[in-house]
Amino acid sequence: MSGKRTGRSGLKRALSAVLLLGLLVVVGMFAVRRVKERLRPLEPVPTPLVAVETLEVGPGPFAVTRRYTGSVEAVRRVRVAARMTGRVLQVHRREGEAVDKGALLVTLDAAELADEVQRLEAARRRTLAELDFWKKQLARDERLLAARTIARTKRDETRRMVDTLTAALDETGYALAAARTRLGYAEIRAPFAGRVQALLTELGDMAGPGKPLVDLVATAPLKAVVRVPEQDLGRLRPGAAVTVRVPSLGQRLSCRVDRIYPALDPATRNGTFEARLPDARGLRPGMAVEAEVTLARHPKSLAVPHQAVQRRRGRTGVFVARAGVARWRPVETGGVQAGRVRILSGLEPGDRVIVTPDPRLRDGTPVAPAPGGGSR
Repeated sequence: MSGKRTGRSGLKRALSAVLLLGLLVVVGMFAVRRVKERLRPLEPVPTPLVAVETLEVGPGPFAVTRRYTGSVEAVRRVRVAARMTGRVLQVHRREGEAVDKGALLVTLDAAELADEVQRLEAARRRTLAELDFWKKQLARDERLLAARTIARTKRDETRRMVDTLTAALDETGYALAAARTRLGYAEIRAPFAGRVQALLTELGDMAGPGKPLVDLVATAPLKAVVRVPEQDLGRLRPGAAVTVRVPSLGQRLSCRVDRIYPALDPATRNGTFEARLPDARGLRPGMAVEAEVTLARHPKSLAVPHQAVQRRRGRTGVFVARAGVARWRPVETGGVQAGRVRILSGLEPGDRVIVTPDPRLRDGTPVAPAPGGGSR
C-alpha cells in the first residue's frame, strides 16, 4: 500500500512540474513578444496639410502715407488792444458776433483829448487870423518901401512876423493832427472782417496802451494745424499733398503742406505743420481734423498684405509656398499703405507668399490651396 501511495505522489509532482514549465514558457513567450513590440520603431504619423491662400508678389507703385490729428485754426487771429489810456465807455459787440472790417468794437473815454483838439483848433484859427493881418501889412509895407516912404527895416520886421506866424501855424497843425490821431484811438475798430472770439474787457474798465480788449478771429481763410511725430518730420516737405478729413462735417478736403514749424513741442516732442484749407461750408476754427500725408512715392516696390507679415522668435518674416511646403523668409519692411506692407528685402518677384495667418504654419509645414481661395 505504501508503494502505491509513493508512486502517485511522484506522478503528481511530475505533472505539476510540467504545468509550471509550460506556464513559464508561455509567460516568457508573451514577455518576449511585448519587448519586441516595444522595441519596434513607430510608424511616422503623416502631417496633415494646412489649407492656405497664396499671392504672387511683383513690383508695383507704393506710396508711404501717414495719418495725424490736428485742429482747424484761423489764418488771421488777433487780440485787439488799446493804444491809449482811458475808461471803457461802451462795448459795442458780443462774443460770437460777426463783424466787418472797420466795425466799432469798443469806445474809450477821451474827453481830455477832445478838449485838447478843440484848444488846438482855436489856436490854429487865432494864428490864421494874425497871419492874415500880417500878410496884408507886409503887402502894404512893400508898396511904401517902393515909394521910399518907410525904411527897409520896417518892411523886414513885418516879413519876420509873417514867417514866425507861418511856422507857428505849421506847428499848431502838426499838434492838431497828432491830437486827432490820439482821439481816434478812443474808438477800437476791427482790423479785418471776422468774428468776436472773446471780450476781454467790460464797461467801466480802465484800459491802457497794450491792454487786450477783444479777441478777433477771421472766419476765412482757415488752416489745419497738425501734430507730427518727430521721426516723420525729416520726410515731410512743404508742398506735400494732404487729405484733410473733418469728422464733424463728414467732409474730405484736398490741400498741401503750407509750412513746417521749426521747433518741436518740448512736452510731446511732436512737430507741427500747417495746411491752408479751401473754403468749406460749416468749417469753423477749433474743429478736429484728421490729416493723411503722402511722405514718399515708390514706382516699383514689392508689397504684401499686412496679415502675411508675422513676428516669430523676435524676427519679422513671411511664409513662402514652395513645392507644397511652407518656407519661412525673414524680411525687412518699410511702411504701410492701405493694408499693404512694403518689403525692402527678403523676397523676390514671383515668390508666392502665404497670406493666411494660420498659427500652425512652421518652416516645412505641408500646405495646399484653400478651398475657394487658392492662389492669386
